[in-house]
Amino acid sequence: MDSGGQVFTVDLLERYAAKGRGNITCMAAGNDVILLGTSKGWIIRHDFGVGDSFDIDLSVGRPGEQSIHRVFVDPGGSHCIATVVGSGGADTFYTHAKWTKPRLLTKLKGLVVNAVAWNRQQITEASTKEIILGTDNGQLYEMAVDEKDKKLCISGRDMWKVYLDMKEYAAALANCRNPLQRDQAEAAFATKDYLRAASFFAKINYILSFEEITLKFVTVNEQDALRTFLLRKLDSLAVDDKCQVTMISTWATELYLDKINRLLLEDDTAVDNRNSEYHLIIKEFRAFLSDSKQGEAKKALEVLQKPTVPIDLQYKFAPDLIMLDAYEAVESWMTTNNLNPRKLIPAMMRYSSEPHARNETHEVIKYLEYCVHRLHNEDPGVHNLLLSLYAKQEDDSALLRFLQFKFGKGREIGPEFFYDPKYALRLCLKEKRMHACVHIYSMMSMHEEAVALALQVDPELAMAEADKVEDDEDLRKKLWLMVAKHVIEQEKGAKRENIRKAIAFLKETDGLLKIEDILPFFPDFALIDDFKEAICSSLEDYNNQIEELKQEMNDATHGADNIRNDISALAQRYTVIDRDEECGVCRRKILTVGREYQLARSYASVGQMAPFYVFPCGHAFHAECLIAHVTRSTNEAQAEYILDLQKQLTLLDGEARKDSNGSLTEETITSMAPVDNLRSQLDDAVASECPFCGDLMIREISLPFILPEEQRQNTSWEIKSHNLGHQRSLGLSL
Repeated sequence: MDSGGQVFTVDLLERYAAKGRGNITCMAAGNDVILLGTSKGWIIRHDFGVGDSFDIDLSVGRPGEQSIHRVFVDPGGSHCIATVVGSGGADTFYTHAKWTKPRLLTKLKGLVVNAVAWNRQQITEASTKEIILGTDNGQLYEMAVDEKDKKLCISGRDMWKVYLDMKEYAAALANCRNPLQRDQAEAAFATKDYLRAASFFAKINYILSFEEITLKFVTVNEQDALRTFLLRKLDSLAVDDKCQVTMISTWATELYLDKINRLLLEDDTAVDNRNSEYHLIIKEFRAFLSDSKQGEAKKALEVLQKPTVPIDLQYKFAPDLIMLDAYEAVESWMTTNNLNPRKLIPAMMRYSSEPHARNETHEVIKYLEYCVHRLHNEDPGVHNLLLSLYAKQEDDSALLRFLQFKFGKGREIGPEFFYDPKYALRLCLKEKRMHACVHIYSMMSMHEEAVALALQVDPELAMAEADKVEDDEDLRKKLWLMVAKHVIEQEKGAKRENIRKAIAFLKETDGLLKIEDILPFFPDFALIDDFKEAICSSLEDYNNQIEELKQEMNDATHGADNIRNDISALAQRYTVIDRDEECGVCRRKILTVGREYQLARSYASVGQMAPFYVFPCGHAFHAECLIAHVTRSTNEAQAEYILDLQKQLTLLDGEARKDSNGSLTEETITSMAPVDNLRSQLDDAVASECPFCGDLMIREISLPFILPEEQRQNTSWEIKSHNLGHQRSLGLSL
């Protein structure tokens, strides 16, 4: 065969086989028929023999997203069995090639079918005959379908023989239904396997009378087997059979008490030994009493949910109902409005105190998660209980997620979590949830404790905690020193290897720690030569820092010189005013002399000219005009402040001039100091920026054309409409 030739080829059968119904999850084929299961709960049937194709939706009526787990088709391509799995559990359907609607196999409710054995010798297009279905929990079911009569039958029939051959006695017992199976019970009794015989007899007690079966066990004095038979018989009785239930329950109670007394007489240490048979039978007896007290939990919950029933009864019977049927109780609570979870805490704590299987769904955790995440409950008692249940789980991932979740995120006020952090810390320390303890310490800003504990668990976690402190450099350095000390002391390698790893650790601190910081952690007999490279590197860093500081000092000196030069130049700065320059407010010439400016003596004036301001932008204003304009345009508080400064300035200036009689003496100059101070404040208030080019003009854009104090005058100009009726209309001729 030529090495370059093709061994086989692959052709595309169907490009869009799933028809947009989701991703293909499983497939089965037979007799030119291909069935595809999709992730959206659809079965796509392609019949390439006749060129036909149609879809079947198995997700109808089921909440949430559904997916086809497995699909099976018989060799003839006529019969199909498919299991759909979703949030509502698992359901198995049967459909025929000629049917338009699938049939639900109700006896397989909640079970996942993983295998189907077809009756290849007898199967026809019209009938499957007897086929076997295997589920993921190891159960086997027999099914037969006749397409013409559309009859579908599933049974528990001869499966007991299969289980019996496999020595699966419990499964064989569960499928015992035929009168011929009496021989199995009799055989077990004959071989003195009384407990198994009791279970068999309980299944076929319609063949032998109740009295006949019980007499068998009484005769051989097998009270344990008799008790087992009575319990199985009690399970098969209807609630209406009150007389039989009462009689059998009383008899079973006597047998339990007799068993307990005999165990106490036989073993004096039974009470102290928690693993003894005595404690096991006590636990079984309590469970029996609990089950026998009330058996219709679902009906009781339905009654409690009626609007006419007071809500307080929910809290009263919650402890009993959750112990009887935790799943139904929790489902009822989640669908009941206005239920206060805090009042259910005693019932939930009672249920949580009982032992549970490792893989069992904890119903209380499910309900508390519903309250916290769906109802946004903020009760600390609810959050603390959920926290305690998380802490007792083997896997601490749920606990860590709960501690890190910010329940008040996005709110302006209120805490981000509602559990008690001190309680959470005590609980996590008791349950030895060290990762959770580190997180709680960090959350409470107890960073030193967090790092110290993290070092016992994981040094990487300790480094992460040390890095969380960003706003306190001293504390951050202290935390990193704790980590460094631990790393150096825990290192068991050679001396030089220790030093090499310690230096490598310094690089992880991003320059926060130096070699001199960690030197005290090494033993006294360490040679200085081992640190030569690190010390030289540290000295080089210091030298670079010194050079940088020198450069910064030089830059600061040059900057100070430049500022001083600018100040000196500012003192000498001047501007030239044209003799026709106008005031920006009154539009009069800046250099005009007038009597109206005689009040402005407090300003330095040139000859008889009125004082004025000139801004770098070129705008010029008389001092009085600028004060009046700013006072009108600014807010009331600022206006009062400016007028008060002007008043004080005028009074002080007048007194100083009066005392000096117009002559400038040393005392006059000294008395003018407060005036200069007030003048400086007034300059800052009115002349810090040009009123036409600064923020004052920008703010004026939002001012109304008519001020509030002008509203009355504006109203007087309105045209009244009540006199219009008395007016004449005169015609004008053009």
